[in-house]
Amino acid sequence: MKNVSSIVAPMTEVFKCKRFEWNEKAQAAFEDIKSKLTSASILAFLGFSKVFEDERDASRVGIGVVLSQEG
Repeated sequence: MKNVSSIVAPMTEVFKCKRFEWNEKAQAAFEDIKSKLTSASILAFLGFSKVFEDERDASRVGIGVVLSQEG
């Protein structure tokens, strides 16, 4: 999922605080990521006869790598 660390950043900020306070930004991030995870076809079985591709991304709030295949 592209930019996942940026999408969930409001949620991860909540866990950095000494006092846990869930806020509207964290809730909106939760709803957004939940929608993306449940509506898109993002997981599938590997096809070892197909070429693997990797995509890397980094930002101030996180890093990520995606391993994917066509189809």
